[in-house]
Amino acid sequence: MREPYSTAEDPPVPVLVLKVYSPYDDKSLTLTFKVDTGFAGGILVPYDIYLKLELMLAEEPYPLVGRFVTGNTIKLYRAFTKIELENKILYAYVYSSPYIRKKLVGREILNKLKILLDGPQQVLEVLNSSR
Repeated sequence: MREPYSTAEDPPVPVLVLKVYSPYDDKSLTLTFKVDTGFAGGILVPYDIYLKLELMLAEEPYPLVGRFVTGNTIKLYRAFTKIELENKILYAYVYSSPYIRKKLVGREILNKLKILLDGPQQVLEVLNSSR
């Protein structure tokens, strides 16, 4: 699978297109996520997407604390759900807060994939893996 970098930012940024499911598999959204190796979690979504997928139904009973690069903290909500990348099924945590506007894919998912970032060609390629 090859995904062109997003040119919505300068310089262009690698992205992954993932299908995120609701806890009961009855709803899903296909979204484009910015690849962020500095984010330890699975995926981060804006709160309206979190609510639309009804992830609060599978939410852990206690909120976490998220920390911005600036050092500021916010309350984060977290739910475990199914995520699809083409025909590969993954399970990971989805994080959100009313203050979140970005869609990020972090190391919890990236570490399950074999990825090639071809900066000169501005293409992210998910390579076949026996895992």
